Amino acid sequence: MPPAIRGLGAAGGFTMEIQNTSGMTYDQFQAARDRLLGMAAADPQLTQVRPSELPDVASLHVDMDEARIAALGVDAGEVNTTLSTAWGGRYVNDFIDRGRVKRVYVQGDAQYRSQPTDINQWFVRNNQAGMVPFSSFAQSSWSTAPTSLSRFLGYPSFELQGQGAPGVSSGTAMQRIEQLASQIPGISVAWAGQ
Repeated sequence: MPPAIRGLGAAGGFTMEIQNTSGMTYDQFQAARDRLLGMAAADPQLTQVRPSELPDVASLHVDMDEARIAALGVDAGEVNTTLSTAWGGRYVNDFIDRGRVKRVYVQGDAQYRSQPTDINQWFVRNNQAGMVPFSSFAQSSWSTAPTSLSRFLGYPSFELQGQGAPGVSSGTAMQRIEQLASQIPGISVAWAGQ
């Protein structure tokens, strides 16, 4: 690798932020990003145009009926505490074992929290000291969600990286991707990086 040019770096290509300036929903904005990526992949002046983010991941969605929780005499805070402790874990305290400090965590065993339906095996105490099953006020399902939501200059954004095809300068590649982005309504372009 040749040394970096002072003030410019050693990498070529571009880093572009497409911004949701029209208030599209996340799905509409993601579709606009995918459309731009498709247009860039088909353009002979551009190469290796790709998003910087990780793809959406599976997420467990727990839908709780707040009216039912109140009717059953259950404290919503206790529901959240039970759920977060059982599925996520909770720090309890420290103890000393053979001169070393060790931490104590409480968490549900893997076999009782590996499937969405396992939430039905958990109970929470109500105000009459009875145990109420989660199945009486909560439903769980899988959905997909982004690993993170990015913003650039105050707008929701997706970062794209790419470069010009062999023989195409970075400036020409930047102009071309900007032209492609202008064909998609509702988004604008901002530049990041060097």
